[in-house]
Amino acid sequence: MIRQKKKTYSRTYYEKNRYELCKKTIGIYWENAVKRAKICNSETILSLYQRYPYEQYAEICFMRFVKKYRIQRNSYLYDECYSASSQAYMYTISLLSYREHTEEWVKRYLYRIMKIYIICVINTINEVKEICKHNNLKSVDANNYRV
Repeated sequence: MIRQKKKTYSRTYYEKNRYELCKKTIGIYWENAVKRAKICNSETILSLYQRYPYEQYAEICFMRFVKKYRIQRNSYLYDECYSASSQAYMYTISLLSYREHTEEWVKRYLYRIMKIYIICVINTINEVKEICKHNNLKSVDANNYRV
């Protein structure tokens, strides 16, 4: 019974603060982790970029998510998700520089991190809607009206 209350509390906290948490994950958290890793393990990171190139590992993973979430190639969301996938790739490589790993482990970890980042982008993509909701305003789409 206690576990259920804690789980419910964390879920409601996430639902209330989802937008801010996702913005922090995309904007602040990954950048600090990558900077710290570059300071400590710069040579290792360079060798890992060569060993696990983006096109061979992250690009394939990104295309799976594009299909899974039905993201259109010519949309703004596609560009944002592509940027988030490169951030997830850099974050994964930075963390790999601290420990031993196998190729299978790299693929699984990259998939998991990329999923988190793409979900964060999907949650934060409509910033206008979130601002209007927070301030009790109604959003108006300018494309639907003519002057």
